Amino acid sequence: MKKTMLILALCMASLMNVSAKKALVVIAHGSPMEQWRKPVLDLEPQLRTVMSDVRDISYVRVAMMEFTEPTIATVVADCEAQGVDTIFAIPLFIAPSGHSEVDIPNIIGHKYDPKVIAELVEEETKFVKSRIPIILGPTLSYDDFLEKTMLARVREMSLEPQNEAVLLVSHGDRQFVGYWSKKMQEICDHIKKETGIEVADYKFVAMGYKMVREMMPALKEISQQKKRILVQGVYLTSSAKEMADMLDMESVQQQEIPDSALKVIYSDKGILPASATEVCEWIKQRTQEWCK
Repeated sequence: MKKTMLILALCMASLMNVSAKKALVVIAHGSPMEQWRKPVLDLEPQLRTVMSDVRDISYVRVAMMEFTEPTIATVVADCEAQGVDTIFAIPLFIAPSGHSEVDIPNIIGHKYDPKVIAELVEEETKFVKSRIPIILGPTLSYDDFLEKTMLARVREMSLEPQNEAVLLVSHGDRQFVGYWSKKMQEICDHIKKETGIEVADYKFVAMGYKMVREMMPALKEISQQKKRILVQGVYLTSSAKEMADMLDMESVQQQEIPDSALKVIYSDKGILPASATEVCEWIKQRTQEWCK
């Protein structure tokens, strides 16, 4: 009798395991501008193909934290409708930030901070109301993904490493500035090691016109060492060139640094869509680690 009961229990456990449905949900910031959100939304079909051989994942979606559908709440509700019982969520952010460590956890119910909740309500954020367990994964700063990706971007611009310098620009995050600084320095060191470029530095810059004021001192300092400066943005979908063109950085540079020999090249690529394949593979690796 005991043996029969044991066999039945094992069979039930096996059936439960087979019927279990796990979902992968990739969460990005979101934007009201299509050219910024489209590269992220375009990941979904590519991710589904990449994840097709991961047996434990039966459903793949991309969600936006704010500004636009599909929101996190919308996607989780869809997961419920699909019979999903566990969600593995990857916050597609450069590194730990207020969004990945504060906003998203409050949206999905992992945290409860009344002040944060009030701010999110004011922004008309939709909150998740579900009993499905949601496990948050790491940001893109995990492992050496950013080092490899930024190296690829620099190599695309580089012509003569011995005469060049690199300036990485990023929004950063004041709450996690120590971590961000360490990661940015690691990226700089990796670029120098792999390319032979001797000068590589980073600068955290704000959006809009503050970027001009914050970048110029860094460009001035580097221009004393090298006359060809490669500026690479450590952004998910934005590019350094896009921002520089919008702020007419070339005209400001000519006024602030009147050096005819100086050449500043702004990269026209962020992480997406240029490294979409690599992003999908990175997400797959993190998901497989969680599934073990």
